[in-house]
Amino acid sequence: MAFVGKFAVAGTFSMLYVYSAELYPTCIRASAVGICSSGARVGGALSPLIFGFDATLPWFSNTVFGSLAFIAAFTSLFLPETLGMPMSQTMEEAESYYYKTPEEVAKKSQSGSTEISSL
Repeated sequence: MAFVGKFAVAGTFSMLYVYSAELYPTCIRASAVGICSSGARVGGALSPLIFGFDATLPWFSNTVFGSLAFIAAFTSLFLPETLGMPMSQTMEEAESYYYKTPEEVAKKSQSGSTEISSL
């Protein structure tokens, strides 16, 4: 079970870099990926402290890590889909992309490219 958990954490940590790079626009991408990475590192640094409570509360670490995993899985359902979306360059593009479906964005980008080419 510990091996499966370690595998899941390693996979999630690597997906953090890919998803956060796709999610944020170019103007803040480096800072946003750094902040996401810092948050993951803080969690990794706190995990030995949580395991320290196992001597007095044997159920504590499993409960904390299991609860946080379920909360993270549930909240990830509300993140915007980035599949088929163009990489956003500005904050305005990012805000407009993530409130639409990929099909709506594709139609908008196709109509925008024909307008430019007709000039």
